[in-house]
Amino acid sequence: DVVPSLENPQEIKALTQELQTKIEKTWEEPELVENSLTYRIWVTSQGEVIAYQAISNPNRADVPALPQLLMAIPEETTPEGIEAIAELKLVFDPNGTVEVTPALNNNSS
Repeated sequence: DVVPSLENPQEIKALTQELQTKIEKTWEEPELVENSLTYRIWVTSQGEVIAYQAISNPNRADVPALPQLLMAIPEETTPEGIEAIAELKLVFDPNGTVEVTPALNNNSS
């Protein structure tokens, strides 16, 4: 079974704003980012981060903020247990800002 994508633009916009606020509060050491770091992240319709993937610097060991926000999905959770997911793009900038935007249909960079 495949979990449906969240496609409602208002819901996606609300999720991006909520997640951006969460990440800004969680990101403790912006000075450690020397170049922009871009991630693809997947969130539930409740705003829980369930997965992320580095787009830039995939071998970087220290990932800002995301590990603390990653929701542990119980093994018994089935796709039916997750209403819908949204794929978002996250950028950590060296100037200390965070930008969360909707991903562009799996070909964002």
